Amino acid sequence: SSFLFFTIYNYKYNLIMKYFIKNKNKYFEHFKIIHYKGALKNDREKNY
Repeated sequence: SSFLFFTIYNYKYNLIMKYFIKNKNKYFEHFKIIHYKGALKNDREKNY
């Protein structure tokens, strides 16, 4: 049963990675925006 679990997990992981690679630029821009905002003290106080 652990082999079946691993196969399903691997399949899901591959799907996620394909999706992530396809949308990598969108995610990267989003991450940069969050990181930049997090670096600014005023924004951090406002958002969190």
